[in-house]
Amino acid sequence: MTALDPGLGVDDQSVLDLLPIGVVVCTVSGTISLANRVAESLLGGGGGLVGRDCWELVEISGGQLPIIDRARRAAASGRVTAIEATGTARRDVDAGLPVAVTVRVMPDAERLLVTARPSGEELRQAVRLRATEDRFERLATSVPAGILSSDFGMRADFANEQASAIFGLPGEDLIGFGWLDHLHHDDSLAAEAAVSDMLADGIERAFPARVVTAGGRERQVRIRVAATGTLGRDVGFVATVEDVTENHDLNEQLLVQALQDPLTGLPNRTALWEQFGLALREGRTQPAVLFVDLDDFKNVNDSLGHTAGDHLLNVVADRLQRCARASDLVVRFGGDEFVLLLRDVPDRAVVDSVAERVLAAISEPIGVGGTEAVVTASIGIVWPGESDTGEGLDVESSVRDADIALYQAKRLGKNRAESFDANLRDGSVRRIGIAAALRRAIDADNGELTVHYQPIVDLAAGRLVGMEAMARWCDPELGPVAPVDFIPVAEETGLITPLARLVLRRALEPVAAWRRLPGAERIFVAVNMSALDLREPLLAQHVAEVLDGAGIPGDALHLELTESAVMADPDQALSMLESLKALGPSIAIDDFGTGYSSLAYLHRLPVDIKIDREFVAALDDESTALIEAIVALAGALGLPVVAEGVETIEQADILTRLGVPLAQGFLFSRPVPREEIDALVALLAPPPTPKDHVEGAVPDPSAHLS
Repeated sequence: MTALDPGLGVDDQSVLDLLPIGVVVCTVSGTISLANRVAESLLGGGGGLVGRDCWELVEISGGQLPIIDRARRAAASGRVTAIEATGTARRDVDAGLPVAVTVRVMPDAERLLVTARPSGEELRQAVRLRATEDRFERLATSVPAGILSSDFGMRADFANEQASAIFGLPGEDLIGFGWLDHLHHDDSLAAEAAVSDMLADGIERAFPARVVTAGGRERQVRIRVAATGTLGRDVGFVATVEDVTENHDLNEQLLVQALQDPLTGLPNRTALWEQFGLALREGRTQPAVLFVDLDDFKNVNDSLGHTAGDHLLNVVADRLQRCARASDLVVRFGGDEFVLLLRDVPDRAVVDSVAERVLAAISEPIGVGGTEAVVTASIGIVWPGESDTGEGLDVESSVRDADIALYQAKRLGKNRAESFDANLRDGSVRRIGIAAALRRAIDADNGELTVHYQPIVDLAAGRLVGMEAMARWCDPELGPVAPVDFIPVAEETGLITPLARLVLRRALEPVAAWRRLPGAERIFVAVNMSALDLREPLLAQHVAEVLDGAGIPGDALHLELTESAVMADPDQALSMLESLKALGPSIAIDDFGTGYSSLAYLHRLPVDIKIDREFVAALDDESTALIEAIVALAGALGLPVVAEGVETIEQADILTRLGVPLAQGFLFSRPVPREEIDALVALLAPPPTPKDHVEGAVPDPSAHLS
């Protein structure tokens, strides 16, 4: 547009509003008759510019008169070029703003067309400010958090839509102190103090709080406030309000899960550690720990299934809670293990009373799987009032010591409670060392584990017919370790099966050579098997491989199992024993009479009978009834009989008279290394009577067959 029509009026306002610069039409004296929107914004005319003095709003450097005079001369010469100048916009809202100004005379020569725009760096700052304001506006509406802000002080003057949604209020209700008024009473004072401190020192603050909505619902929020403006002068704030209600509820749920056993609903071991630690810190009285483990629980799972086992565990958990006092904590530690933390224990009588109730309650029949199951429990007890060794009480050592005492209760027969003392800890440490060394010895197969043999003799013929193989171990660091020490450890740690396989292989290595000697063609070796071996599906295959590797027939091997191992699951045992019997070995029930054999199964099992040394030790001319009964039973079932633990000539004579065919014991020989058995077999074993046989004399136990 090169010129404006003198009749330019208000109807053309929309055209001027499209221009990106401020445009003012005024008289030469400065009275404004028309102004566009940019001019009103630039010159601060909140109430409109029409009628105001342009030269009061725009101060031109050097005055406006020279510029107007130049514009008139340009118009008079026919030029329409605008005259440029610099000036300052005297705005109502703040200090003056430098502007670039153009002035040209309109065709009627009575009016001036004045334009103004910010100049230089101020223009760039204005652009950046506008962009910043735009970005803030977009950010405030798009972020998923509530935003509150203030130019000065803690009274909010802005709230975005998300803030309104979180508080459940219109934005205008949050202005001023409104947002603080809608925090929970217990949180509002702390929030106000945090904002005040932030305004004073400029350091950002973050804190949790609860918003109480108009409907009375509480929402968990996290508020972060940071300072804006110039510290010490126009300090305001911007606050973000994050709704964490769902996360809070989820965290509460996860916390419950982290501290609770999912099956029984009891607290778990994490909760035990927390609560036990708290009880120790409170230190009112000494707490006690009862470590409870169900006896032979695996049999329930194996026979009735895991669903029945889970039901039984829930019943036990309920019974334990009934046995405990109100102040006590009952924990499922894991598997079939439970821990009772007895708080505030004044004396030992309280501990014993709870333990007795637990043993009695658990042993009551439990209906599972359409039948009634009876389980018992063993308990290990730690009460610092009598068992503290002066090392100081802590959670981990107390639970560990209770577990050690529990192990002792198991060893002493189960269904009982035992207290911890330091000697038990020493024994436990030794068992751990034995287990580690035994595992190394089995894996290395380096000669530490050897086999000794104890002769088995035919009492009537007085000749060697076989021998029982017995494991012996000499560790480089521990020295000789007795079987009574390492065999139980092997059973507890699952090492008994690899140990039995090693012993079986070693025991049969010399048998082929022995059987090639005249008179020793039928000699055999007896080897013990454990209850775990019977559960090994590949047992028969392994035995066949060892027999084949040794180059001997099956009848050169006698396998011995304890009565309790066979009767734990007679049907499974029958199937496995039949598979073994098909290979040719004889199978004997060791320690017969000490378990609970059922005649309904005994006549079906392909086994021999080995009379326990306990019955032989009590044998004399007036107490033969029990062994007579065993021999008669074995004869009726067609089962061979062997007596073990024979130590005197009198016992040997009575057993011969009662018809017991085979025997072994110190009377004939202690277990000896292979070299000594080689010599016995080579001599074809003359009548196996002790040296210096004198009627009624007890032979030297160290003497053996010669």
